[in-house]
Amino acid sequence: MKKFFFALAVLCVAASCGQRNTYVINGEITGENSNLVKGNAYLYNKDREFPVRDTAEVIDGKFTFKGTIDTPQQFYISIGTIQSVIPIFLENAKYTIKGNDQELSKAQVKGGKSQELFNEYTSVRASLTEKYNLKQLNKQFMMSRSDEEKDSIIAIFDMYEDEFNRFKDSLINKNLVSHFTLSFLESSILEIPVDSAEHLVSLFDAAPEFEGNRTLERVRKSVEIEKDLQIGMPAKDFTLKTPDGDDLSLSDLYGQENKVIMIDFWASWCSPCRKLNPTLVKIYKEYHKKGFEILGVSLDRDADAWKNAIKSDNLTWYHVSDLQFWQSEVPALYHVRYIPQNIFLDGNGTIIGRRLDEEEIVTLLEQRLK
Repeated sequence: MKKFFFALAVLCVAASCGQRNTYVINGEITGENSNLVKGNAYLYNKDREFPVRDTAEVIDGKFTFKGTIDTPQQFYISIGTIQSVIPIFLENAKYTIKGNDQELSKAQVKGGKSQELFNEYTSVRASLTEKYNLKQLNKQFMMSRSDEEKDSIIAIFDMYEDEFNRFKDSLINKNLVSHFTLSFLESSILEIPVDSAEHLVSLFDAAPEFEGNRTLERVRKSVEIEKDLQIGMPAKDFTLKTPDGDDLSLSDLYGQENKVIMIDFWASWCSPCRKLNPTLVKIYKEYHKKGFEILGVSLDRDADAWKNAIKSDNLTWYHVSDLQFWQSEVPALYHVRYIPQNIFLDGNGTIIGRRLDEEEIVTLLEQRLK
């Protein structure tokens, strides 16, 4: 998959926010579901720090939400027990929603500059998905047995991705300082060069309407973390418990014997992690005697599950965890937003690689362990 980058533009267009200090959402959903006759609609975000919840009465399929939002962001509307939700990018503006109970997620949402941009974004994505017949291609890829057929399908996916990314970059650059772009910046921060991210943050900082914006604050914090995780920077030391209950620090592994150290963020409950483990075992067996060491940092919360996975997958390298799941401080220290994820250090604790796939891991080890 190609990585997503912002193509920075010289001129930018600010989002039209701050024109109203309240939002109004008028919805009308048709269908036979009893929740539409008389029921409740629920408006909520997924912000763990600042959760927002509101309820509106639904009568004959119609409902209205009113309120004020200080940080525009993605919200969702559900209706009673109807499956699926309506996504809405909420800012202080007037919205209308029309749809039916059978395809609630496809309800038409109008209003707000950011919502207009997201509508354009999703519309083009849908049309390109249809143009390249991606659903059928995905099925063909799963059923394909020949590398030649798979390569031809991947080539079509690449064409789709190239065309979609050109559109996406153009849309972002036309609306560079906007809540729409800020949401992409937050979700794609790991894939954007630090200098580009810093430049974008400076543009938002210069726009008065983003003062106190919590999304911008999170992005700014992410950029600062990323600056300390660049190639050539010293790794941040930490100490956690081993499966036997002993303290083990990252710096304990530094030294001449260990020429390359991989920090492997994983968990017993993580299916992609478990699928990757046999590959890591193979690589470890081949390169360990040459100076390759692994420190597994688990995001588990169940000690027995963690220890059983280590034994079951034959993971013979070092392991530590505080059994705090995603609340663990060490993954946050290394900006881990998903697992499996890795970071590579030399024998002195200097960062030499991050988020490498199997092929890249072998290449790095071949270069470093000659």
